[in-house]
Amino acid sequence: MEINKLYRVLVVGPMGVGKSQFCNFVQNDISNSINEVRFSLNSCTQDPKSNIFERKGTHYDFIDTAGNGDSPDIDEKNFIKLIDYLKSVKQIDYILLLLSFRDRLANNTKEYLKKLGKIFTPKEFYNHISIIFTNSPKISQKNSVKILENYKIIKEEITKALKEAFNVKNALVDKSPEVFFIDTEIDEDTNSFNKESLQTVNAILDQLKLNADKYKSINTLNIDINGENVKLKIKNDQKEINIFKEKLKEFNEKKDKEEIFQKNEENEKLITEIKSKNENFIKRQEEINNKVKNYGIYVDKLDGIEANSKSNLGFIITEVAGGVLTFGGLLLSAILPEVGPIIAIAGIGMITGGGLKKLQEP
Repeated sequence: MEINKLYRVLVVGPMGVGKSQFCNFVQNDISNSINEVRFSLNSCTQDPKSNIFERKGTHYDFIDTAGNGDSPDIDEKNFIKLIDYLKSVKQIDYILLLLSFRDRLANNTKEYLKKLGKIFTPKEFYNHISIIFTNSPKISQKNSVKILENYKIIKEEITKALKEAFNVKNALVDKSPEVFFIDTEIDEDTNSFNKESLQTVNAILDQLKLNADKYKSINTLNIDINGENVKLKIKNDQKEINIFKEKLKEFNEKKDKEEIFQKNEENEKLITEIKSKNENFIKRQEEINNKVKNYGIYVDKLDGIEANSKSNLGFIITEVAGGVLTFGGLLLSAILPEVGPIIAIAGIGMITGGGLKKLQEP
């Protein structure tokens, strides 16, 4: 892991959901007592604003952005400013989408999501996002029938809007977005957020750091408002698929025992590395989940958008297993000519099947 890495977080959402208030709260060092947190109640962001702070030795930059919901012209100008700003920072590591628990999803918010769908691919977006519902009820009220019914309606709305904006029906989505709830009402006595919201923000920071470490940063150098960057990335993905097709074809054509054995050794080493990283991420996720449980924080998943891609680890294991069978079958052919070729063919079938399955992923 990089030392003193700066996690750059894009904070987006409609006007009036409390983005600036949220960013100010987090920036004013959440590790301090909540009574020491101070912020402005009258912020109306027009230009993207950087909010840099440190927590437990880790640096974050929360980028506060203009909310949609003004006139169409102003919304368009603000979105162009956002594009220019993202180009200037070159990359971001995470996205926080803030929505109000009290409000239904307005049409201009749906249009805003469609614009985001033009500058991020579905995989980029969902691998790097958490959704935060502001103005959410107190923890003691969260289990009431009325509140749960209201959340069910909002959840269906946002799921449908995101699917339409990012065309996730057949997209290569690795994870489902986390959903957090914070109460952005200010305590009049302390002029601060309540303790539950403080704990929730800590959980959000842990989660975004985990996901930012797990997935590559989003490159923003070439993004544009017309979505040409997304189209280019899709073309590049297709090129990678075509390269993989050629490699698979070459591998199937090369039946030389030494080459297959060498390939297996390389793959086994890669599997060990990937397993180690994956185990580390699973352990960190369990730690976050346990912390959330102990805090009594309610966290949900946007389960209407499901991870539908198979991990590269599974693919590699399949290919290695196929390679081992092929190699073993070729060796056995000299001793057991009736059995060896069958095993070798089964191994080649596994390699080919795993490759074709990988190619079918969008």
